[in-house]
Amino acid sequence: MFYQPPDLSVSAAVLTSVQRAVAASKKRPLFLAFGLGLVTFGVLGNHLLAGRNTKLSWDIEVTAWAFVLVLAGFLLVLRVLQPQLKTASLFAFALALVTVYSLIYAWTIGLLLVSSRGDYGHCEELIRGVSTSAPIPPSAFDPTKRAVFCMVANYGLFRTRYQILDIYGITDRATQDAILLKLTQVRHAEHTEVIQVLFFEKENVRLWKSDMNSASGGARGPESPLRIAVVH
Repeated sequence: MFYQPPDLSVSAAVLTSVQRAVAASKKRPLFLAFGLGLVTFGVLGNHLLAGRNTKLSWDIEVTAWAFVLVLAGFLLVLRVLQPQLKTASLFAFALALVTVYSLIYAWTIGLLLVSSRGDYGHCEELIRGVSTSAPIPPSAFDPTKRAVFCMVANYGLFRTRYQILDIYGITDRATQDAILLKLTQVRHAEHTEVIQVLFFEKENVRLWKSDMNSASGGARGPESPLRIAVVH
């Protein structure tokens, strides 16, 4: 094997870039700190607010604000560390990031809309675990089944995937805790995604039936959860 001396040109170029970035950061430390603060605030806000509400409008709002803060902070840091970059280049870079992330967000939502109930991960195991932990009342839609409903969702800036359980008729805190403990065991045994659990007092369902053709159905009205818990 012949000895080949290391290529120091690349290392020297990287070292020079790092030195320039450090020198630039020393010239504008407040701008650098502000940019890093925006990134931190965006990520922290996303962590605290994402998934607090299951409405799509809430997720869009939280994700948009978190993304704007992180993007603005990142661009500010980039501008401080690389002052030679032109404003047009930064704008084009930001536009590309917004476009790519918008497509990713739309893709995750689209996957949920086209999924069938059979695609919802470990729903059967989760519902079975809830039913064995507490007496769940029958569903207003189908009295032969329990009032536990399972679905999946993606939340927040990082599109974190959750399995969601809506549980009705369990208002006692101790019983809720027992259900959460059982779901923790099921999650570890089945290796499911993180589980978001929403406890409701009762279902708000408006049933209807047509006298003309005997058709019937129902629609769920506004409901406010008593408690929202996350099983990690």
